Amino acid sequence: VQLTPSNSSMVGAMLVSVWIHSVGKITQFQKTFAPDCADPLQALVDVLQRDPVLIPSFYKLDAHGRKVILDALKTELNFNFGQFLQTENLPASLENVKKVLGHRESASNILGFFLCRTFGTMCGIGFKNQGCAFMKEVEYTLFK
Repeated sequence: VQLTPSNSSMVGAMLVSVWIHSVGKITQFQKTFAPDCADPLQALVDVLQRDPVLIPSFYKLDAHGRKVILDALKTELNFNFGQFLQTENLPASLENVKKVLGHRESASNILGFFLCRTFGTMCGIGFKNQGCAFMKEVEYTLFK
């Protein structure tokens, strides 16, 4: 996926994706709108599919932007990329990614979107005044 000014809808979708990612962790939100979901990310996915108007930033995106965000979130539900980079899960777990992406034409865009957002998230892990505590040269090389 190209996050360039010429593709501003994807830039907007990426910003919305980063913002809404933690909404499912809000206890009252989860209890009110997704009481049957134990996982915050699953709660967010359920709400976005069932009542997208509850998240106005998501709702105002075009259909393609909403679909890419949902597909990326579903990929994350089934695959922990951080664990994969640190060899803490099995290569067979990539089957989950394959199932979510399927054989769609847009699979590379969804995967690129997922990887870009995951990279940004990982850069922020353990942030200290001296810079990121996690995304050092070794991790960047693995990610690259």
